[in-house]
Amino acid sequence: MAEIRSFGLQTLKMGDVGTSGGMGTSLTEIGKIVRDTCDLVMDDPQMNDIMSEQSDDPEEVITVKGTTTLKFSIMTMDPNVLVRVLGGSVSGTAPNTSWNAPDTAPEIEQSIEITTKTGAKIQIPRAKVIGKINYQFRRNDVLKVDVTCRVLQPTDGVTESIIITPVPA
Repeated sequence: MAEIRSFGLQTLKMGDVGTSGGMGTSLTEIGKIVRDTCDLVMDDPQMNDIMSEQSDDPEEVITVKGTTTLKFSIMTMDPNVLVRVLGGSVSGTAPNTSWNAPDTAPEIEQSIEITTKTGAKIQIPRAKVIGKINYQFRRNDVLKVDVTCRVLQPTDGVTESIIITPVPA
């Protein structure tokens, strides 16, 4: 049997978490992702040793899985996209719209679907989204928004926190 592999980024879509607390069904592309900025990383698990006075080795080890974080940067300055990752609001009438920053830190949760260049799908039904402006006014670079998405447990009680569907070779 051939090995299944995947690489690259084709699309990154976001949308509201499903009404039941699982994967959202109405996802749209977030825009252009800055090259080499998209990473999905699971932290090392935390291991808690249960020790006794009679041994230098643990009697038990309790393991808690590490948190999973998706990070990427967008170069899209569309006000509607900025609201999705930074909060705030849009004012004006198209095509003359503006993004208005929120007064307080927003609570943004989204469903996320990543499609790789090879067609594999990675679904994150529920993630906390935190964006921050990273504007460096350079002649040889673009204004960016850095986005961090912390994977959360879906609230529907049946959906897993990450679903990966590879495409067979």
